[in-house]
Amino acid sequence: MNKLSDKRRRRDYSVAELVTGCISMFLFKQTTRNGANNDRQEEKFRENYYKLFKLRLPHMDTVERFLRLLDPEELEKLKAVLVCQILEKRVLHRFRFLGKWFTVAIDGTGTNSYDSNDGEGSRIYKTSKKGVVTYMHHVVEAKLVTSSGLAISLASEWVNNKDRKEFEKQDCEREAFVRLAAKLKEYFPRLPICILADGLYPNKTFMQICKENNWTYVVVFPDDILSVLHEDIYDLQDKHRSMQTVELKAKGQTTITKDYTWLEEPLEHEGCTLYWVSCEQVTTHNSKEGKPTEEDDKKK
Repeated sequence: MNKLSDKRRRRDYSVAELVTGCISMFLFKQTTRNGANNDRQEEKFRENYYKLFKLRLPHMDTVERFLRLLDPEELEKLKAVLVCQILEKRVLHRFRFLGKWFTVAIDGTGTNSYDSNDGEGSRIYKTSKKGVVTYMHHVVEAKLVTSSGLAISLASEWVNNKDRKEFEKQDCEREAFVRLAAKLKEYFPRLPICILADGLYPNKTFMQICKENNWTYVVVFPDDILSVLHEDIYDLQDKHRSMQTVELKAKGQTTITKDYTWLEEPLEHEGCTLYWVSCEQVTTHNSKEGKPTEEDDKKK
């Protein structure tokens, strides 16, 4: 941490103490700097903090002033270094997909919303049906995820308002993914990655980026995109389709049935080899006598 640039004039605390102090706010679930400062006033809290981190706990206003002078990209690179250390220790290797790939989920989310734009006009915006304009910050995030529920941020990319256009989720997230993918490759050049993404992402650019970076991917394939590929799937279903049904018991008297369908033959699209699988899940809620009590819930 002490390798981060330090532009302060007064340096009563080390960079490690300031960055750890910031992280501690989230670890201790404090929602404001004032709340963290109140904890800091308690002698027992300060003693336990030092025992835990072997660092002093600075005033949060000091932390805030330091972070204002720091380039956010430095923090993100520090995060990548820390994640690399975890990977080198093979802590997450047992969660690899098919014994090789680390699964990385890609998705966009809003972080803040406002009634007005900032001075530079950089916030993205959208207009409701009633004509109300909402300005916001939207970020596309790459997280390493595991079957145990763990999620570790690898890189983030802000959706910008470069062209001053109305926010369009699909186009904006796709453009941000191009920049995010470049970061992932820079920070983790040799990491075997399997991208997990929703139906916004499967297009030529996405597939080409994954191919060039030697990444694999599992994506949702909506009916309204890549119509030619859907036609190929339809044509092959009668000849090369396999099916399997799995029945599971959920809580209580609930039964879950999953019908898997897949093509045994691979598909070729834009120079990429693809595999298609579909799962239709039916959830049935039964009474103690085994009779259905509600309509079946279907998901595909």
